[in-house]
Amino acid sequence: MISVEQGKEYTFRFEVDGVRNVEPDISIRGNAFEYAGVCHAVENNHDAYYYTIKAVGNAGDTADIYTQLPGQSAVKSCTAVVKITTTTPMKGIDVSEHNGYVDWDTAKAAGLQFAMIRCGYGGDIESQDDAQFERNVSECERLGIPWGTYLYSYALTTDNAKSELAHVLRLLEGKHPQFPVFIDMEDADDYKAKRGMPDSETLTEIMKIFCSGVKDAGYLAGYYVNLDWYKNYINPEELSDYLFWYARPGLDEPDKTCSIWQSEFPGTGGSWDGANISSGGCDMDVSYVDFTTWKQDNT
Repeated sequence: MISVEQGKEYTFRFEVDGVRNVEPDISIRGNAFEYAGVCHAVENNHDAYYYTIKAVGNAGDTADIYTQLPGQSAVKSCTAVVKITTTTPMKGIDVSEHNGYVDWDTAKAAGLQFAMIRCGYGGDIESQDDAQFERNVSECERLGIPWGTYLYSYALTTDNAKSELAHVLRLLEGKHPQFPVFIDMEDADDYKAKRGMPDSETLTEIMKIFCSGVKDAGYLAGYYVNLDWYKNYINPEELSDYLFWYARPGLDEPDKTCSIWQSEFPGTGGSWDGANISSGGCDMDVSYVDFTTWKQDNT
C-alpha cells in the first residue's frame, strides 16, 4: 500500500514486456484518488508507463489502482491511501466506568486535549449503559474537552448490530460529540469465541450497519480494532468510508494509517493523572486529526 498526502501526487511505474506502443488503460476504483496523467518511455527494450494519481479524498480513504492491456484482464497495480495531515497530534485518553470517578480537572491540567468515552456495551438495554457515561460527558463539556464515544460490541448477527446502533443513538440523543462515534470490535472476554465467532463477512457487515447508521444520524463514524482483528477478522477495505481507531500500543508510531491511535494500555505504561484505574494506569491515545474543525462531509 502506498500513502499519499492530501492534495499531493504520486507516480508509479508500469512495465510492458517488449516494445508494443500500446498504452495500458488505468482505472481507479474508489473516490480517494483521481488520474493526473501518464508519461511513456522505452527502457531496456521495454515500454514503461509512468502514471500519476492525485490524492483528492479524506485522510484514511483508499482506492485500488488497476492497469489493463487490450484483450487482457485488469491487473491491480497498487492500493493507495490518503495520508493523514496534521500539525501537532492531539493527546487523549479513553475511559469507561472501570476508570471510576475521573478527576477531569486534574486530567485537563495534565495536558488532555480530547477524550474517548465509553457509552455502554452490547444491545439497547439500559443496564448495559456505562455507569459513568453521563457524568464523563458533562465534565468534558464543562471543561471544554472535546470528546467522542464508543460502544463495546457483542454483536454476533446483523440484528444484534441494529440493537447496538439503537443503543448508542439513544445515549447520544441531545448530545454533540465533536470526536467520532466508534464501534469497538474485539473479544477480550471470549464472548464471541465461546458462542461461535462470526466470519469476516458478517463481522464487517456488523460494523458497516453500525457506522452507516451513526453517520446517517449526523455523527462522525468509525471502527476500533487491534492488529489481529484488522488482519484476521474483518475486511478493512470495505470500511474505507469510515474512520479507523487503531489499537496498537507500545510502538513509536502506528504501523497502519489511522485517524486515532491507541498508543498505550496500562500494561504498556499508559498513565494519566486524574484518570488512572484502581490498579494503576490508563489507556492513552493520539489523534492525527483535529475533529473539532471537521464537518460531517469529511467522513
